[in-house]
Amino acid sequence: MTRKDNYFIIAPDGKLKAKYIVDSAVSEEKFLNLLKSININQSLEQIVNLGEKTFLLTINPLVSAKRKRCGTIITLSPLEKTSLWNEIWNNPLIGIAIYQRGKFLKVNPTFVKLLNIEDKQESFNLKLLSKKERRNILIQLKSKAPFQIILSSQGGSPLLWIGIPLNYSSGWCFYLLVIEEMKEIEDFLALLSHEFKSNFSVILGFAEFIDTKTDAPLIKESIQKIYTSCRRALDILEDMLTLVTLDRKEIKLKLTKVNLYNSLEEIIKQLSIKIKKKELTVINKVPSNLTVFTDESKLFQILQNLISNAIKFSFRKGEIVISTSSSNTEPLVELQIADNGVGIREEDFEKIFKKFVRLRTKGTEGEVGTGLGLSIVKKLAELLDIPIKLTSELGKGTTFSLILRKG
Repeated sequence: MTRKDNYFIIAPDGKLKAKYIVDSAVSEEKFLNLLKSININQSLEQIVNLGEKTFLLTINPLVSAKRKRCGTIITLSPLEKTSLWNEIWNNPLIGIAIYQRGKFLKVNPTFVKLLNIEDKQESFNLKLLSKKERRNILIQLKSKAPFQIILSSQGGSPLLWIGIPLNYSSGWCFYLLVIEEMKEIEDFLALLSHEFKSNFSVILGFAEFIDTKTDAPLIKESIQKIYTSCRRALDILEDMLTLVTLDRKEIKLKLTKVNLYNSLEEIIKQLSIKIKKKELTVINKVPSNLTVFTDESKLFQILQNLISNAIKFSFRKGEIVISTSSSNTEPLVELQIADNGVGIREEDFEKIFKKFVRLRTKGTEGEVGTGLGLSIVKKLAELLDIPIKLTSELGKGTTFSLILRKG
């Protein structure tokens, strides 16, 4: 026994036989109320709250040599004084807080770090969270039940919030809140994307094969729906996989001289079906001998996304112009991809580069996207150290500009 702990001995009939109380927050009445909600015949460790203080509850059933139950010893240890708690509390990867009535009564240093807020524990409350985080957390806390929820952090990795209700005091539930960076989610998404990508590719292959073997209108229509749905799912998975790879910084660059004109012509050729479907005119004004020094495949992906975006938001019979401007003495060249489509409001310029943001859910003729294309463009441009600029006017069109280093 230690002087910091509170001890209770329970007889086999469930009655309190002896007690040793050293903490003012603990009383016999409070303990007996707590006793009604626990099983004294089973070894257990759990966190409970009595009044304004949190304790580690330990239940140790006593059994004789003849396997006969002799009673139970229950210990209430102040949580902050236990070695287990200190080990958990000082964990550099896990944020921990005790919450009640909209306030964090106690927080550990990692909680402060993960939420990117000042270390002023006396002023901690839910207002320090973003409006979206606060709304989602409050919904969970009001349930007074255990919960897990993933929320975006202030510019970092997503955070997993775990809420563990302790017990009730004056009608209010004390919560132990645990938050942890969801770096593992990137591994999960990578695995998920790889696995589903191969399966969807097989389905697409069979859909194309069956389509060539039948002339029945109903079957062909059904096959087309299967193909369209799978193609969209595959596009999402490919974009997710790209973003995960970029977030994990696992990409190695292969810098070389790239003929910009040839790359653009290849992209226009690949997108020719979409271009013809909307009767668009795509003009490549880039000099045929212009080369830039960059990673060819990454630049190709940036340009493909930007031109696809221009096609999606162009009106029928619209025009997309791809041009460059530079002086012979400068080592840089500015590439512009301009359309005369729907345009973007100035206040939305920053939003369009964020994940899963689609200011318009569909293109001018109902085309759908993943909401990840421009986020990929932004990350790839940062990786290649390529400045990207956006100018646009609602109803008149959009121009994306890239500053590239000449080859």
